[in-house]
Amino acid sequence: MKKILFLLIIAVSVIFSAYADDKIKIKVNGAVLSSFKNDFRHTTSVSWKQHGHLFIASFTQFDGNYQAYYTSDGNLLGFLSTAAIDDLPHDVRKVLNKRFVSAQFLSVSRFYSISNGLSFIVGLSDNGRNKFVHINRNGTVESVTSIK
Repeated sequence: MKKILFLLIIAVSVIFSAYADDKIKIKVNGAVLSSFKNDFRHTTSVSWKQHGHLFIASFTQFDGNYQAYYTSDGNLLGFLSTAAIDDLPHDVRKVLNKRFVSAQFLSVSRFYSISNGLSFIVGLSDNGRNKFVHINRNGTVESVTSIK
């Protein structure tokens, strides 16, 4: 249940990041800031959002765009980066193409969870419905979330 809730928070964060109001400032506590500075050096364009007790840092590092997810006590849960469909491992592409035959792929993100390792979140449009597919690096579909 926690995994699905966390994935949904990530999906919502990705969807609404384009609509964020950059003028809204949130206060990020010292534990979160300290952990972020230790975990991600050489960052630029850092902005923060908060969803309950979850802090989300959006930033650029080495010409890539990332989001890092922290608990309020500064524990890194994981981080997300944008990717291309061609960046997906062969087994992952094979499963997606077989399961979502008529789908149009809209977005691909790499998600590295501290507890579960690397997986991917693929946004797609399938028969007029937008979906997020969470699939691990071996091609096992962890969840499919439909977005209206």
